[in-house]
Amino acid sequence: MALILDSPVSVRTLFREGGEGSGDASGMGASVAFHVGVGVGGAAIDLIPFLQFLGGAPETVTIGGVVVERVVPLRHPYFTDMVAVAARWRRAGKPIDVAPGATDWKVTVDFALVPYPFDGSTPHFTLRRRYGASAITLPGQAFAVGGVKLNHDVARVIPEILYSATAYNVPTMDDSVYRTLAGKVNAGTFLGAAPGTVRFDGVEDEITTTIGLVHNRTVTLSLAFRPRSWNEILLPSGVWAAPLNINDGIGIHETGNFNQLL
Repeated sequence: MALILDSPVSVRTLFREGGEGSGDASGMGASVAFHVGVGVGGAAIDLIPFLQFLGGAPETVTIGGVVVERVVPLRHPYFTDMVAVAARWRRAGKPIDVAPGATDWKVTVDFALVPYPFDGSTPHFTLRRRYGASAITLPGQAFAVGGVKLNHDVARVIPEILYSATAYNVPTMDDSVYRTLAGKVNAGTFLGAAPGTVRFDGVEDEITTTIGLVHNRTVTLSLAFRPRSWNEILLPSGVWAAPLNINDGIGIHETGNFNQLL
């Protein structure tokens, strides 16, 4: 993770200047000033690496049991659920013990609260849910009341959940993975869901640029879940079954390794 102690150049927090913050219904933010160079002559050789450092450092995290890499901007020195979103800098003056013309830099960094967790089982990841259902009509002859079969059809309601699963700070995207998995169902357990119960319906991504000109992506997956496998159907008898294609032996939906989506 990107913490100020990991800075590639000499830097000190300007405590005497204090800090400032703000908050409203949309979120919270804070600003901290840093002295970059600290008496070693902070030419661009110090400023540029520091700005790049603000933009993000790779860290390895585990999402749903899958190990992935994320590039995370500098975190606030004390409120580590805030990351750097903007910076301003100016020359801070010349230390008396360095060559003429050399100066240090004052860099003021703005931090903002992020919408995702850094810890837990799904770091850098959020889920939005929309609950719904579909209905399947079954012949009344498959049901009986007191031993007497029904003469009218019966609707069986199948609950479904549509997920928007968003991964943040994704360094790269392999579009071939999404094309390959589109329309398939999970071959193994995925985000705690049993095999066959999650269908991948598509992806949307947004490219963002951090302070240090690091390109990150916010990737949102469209997923559909139901408690019964998507490869099962309800027979007229009211019994669930998983039919196979008589030509290739494949079920209604092909299966795939959804861990690649993370």
